[in-house]
Amino acid sequence: MKVLITGAAGVIGKILLRGLRDRHELRGFDCEPMPELADAMVGDINDFDQVKAATEGMEAIIHLVNVPGGQWEHSLQSMVGTYNVFESAHQNGVRRIAYASRGGVLPRSFYPRTMQRTAEMLPKPDSYYTI
Repeated sequence: MKVLITGAAGVIGKILLRGLRDRHELRGFDCEPMPELADAMVGDINDFDQVKAATEGMEAIIHLVNVPGGQWEHSLQSMVGTYNVFESAHQNGVRRIAYASRGGVLPRSFYPRTMQRTAEMLPKPDSYYTI
């Protein structure tokens, strides 16, 4: 399967690349270079044309991009980027999207770093985007 990973240069993106590379054709999209990946596109998640080009020919997308920061401006950029991924997927006929949002639902600032996260924990969003 041809899979696009947005945020491929990030921590989780790199783990997914290693885990999926033997079973799928992978393309990475990130604002940072991905020298370990043959099909890598460096771009801006808020640029619709760049995102549309990245989704072209893909069968699935794993969307991991998040613009870091807790301010409204960062949340808005993350929302626009997510819209761009979903709209580009729709226009290019990509039928599968895995959306990871972000880890700020159970932030380290509220729950200790050493505490294992569970489904029973109360969400404590650390930004508008996390809501």
